[in-house]
Amino acid sequence: MSVPIVARSSADTNRAVLDAWTLVHAGWGIGAGAAGLPPWVFLAATGIYEVLEYVHEHPGGSKVFGTKRPETGANMVADVGVAALGYAVARALRSQ
Repeated sequence: MSVPIVARSSADTNRAVLDAWTLVHAGWGIGAGAAGLPPWVFLAATGIYEVLEYVHEHPGGSKVFGTKRPETGANMVADVGVAALGYAVARALRSQ
C-alpha cells in the first residue's frame, strides 16, 4: 500500500505525509518561535507530543481527534519537520 503525500479525504488523515493537522503543527512551531521558546524546550515538547499522540491513537484511531488510525512514521516526521520549520522562520523574524 503506497502512502499518499497529501491527504485528499478524511480516510487519508494520519496515513498521508501531509494532512489537515499539519497546519496545526506549523502553527505550534510559529507560535513557539515567536514567543521565544528555547529550542530544546520546543523540540522536547514537540517530540513528547508526537509520542503521546501515537499512543493515544493506537491501534484504532481517536474519537478526540476524529482519526481512524495512528499516524504513520512519515506523517510524524512531517509534523515535526513542519513545526521545526515554522519555529525557525518565526525565530529568524523575531531576531530582526
